[in-house]
Amino acid sequence: MAVRHGNVDLGSIDPLSIESQRTAVPVILLGGRSWRVLDVDWPGRVASVEPAAEQGRSRWAGSARALNAELAQAIEQVLVTGDSGVTLSRRAGAALAGLRQDMPFLDGETLPVVASGDEVRIWTFAGGRANVMLAAGLSSQRLRVRTADNFSIAIATSDANEVIWALQAVEPAGLRVPTPDRLLNELKYRACLPDARARAVLSARLAAPEIVEKLLRKPRRVIRPV
Repeated sequence: MAVRHGNVDLGSIDPLSIESQRTAVPVILLGGRSWRVLDVDWPGRVASVEPAAEQGRSRWAGSARALNAELAQAIEQVLVTGDSGVTLSRRAGAALAGLRQDMPFLDGETLPVVASGDEVRIWTFAGGRANVMLAAGLSSQRLRVRTADNFSIAIATSDANEVIWALQAVEPAGLRVPTPDRLLNELKYRACLPDARARAVLSARLAAPEIVEKLLRKPRRVIRPV
């Protein structure tokens, strides 16, 4: 649901943030600030707000909106170089140092395939859409994908070579993005479209074939942490 203060678009929240509050006037948290909900256009999925002094809170039924590839890759570069381009607080600096220590295999050029125990994780930093698309391709190669988020894809296997072979076999041009019913039902004008056409529209919106193709051209490195 979009959130607006006058004509200014502040971002978006899960409708659960409003529905879950039993107060007469819900107060939400967005962008680090509290906002009092003045009006809700449920059909249009827009909430009108004003600044609030009291503490707001927001809830999410699932994960946040997927990051695009450019932002995910910028995050990777900060992890590789340690240079965020801004002055960090002591706490933020320590957190960044800890993340860099946990991921010494990142170089910004290759595709790290990290094997640990019964899981192999591909650190793509390709964004949510590309990773979901690539995960579908790996599933078609009979790998069991556990998770796919903005930065990585986790495979249920202890054999890193199996994952490397599957990556080599994936054809970007033949990939199809999954179209969950939950997202399909949120598609605008869904009631006006035949099911097959609606799924085709949603699949095209969620696809990122150029990013996946670029990703699969990267050299792969198998890492086995000690």
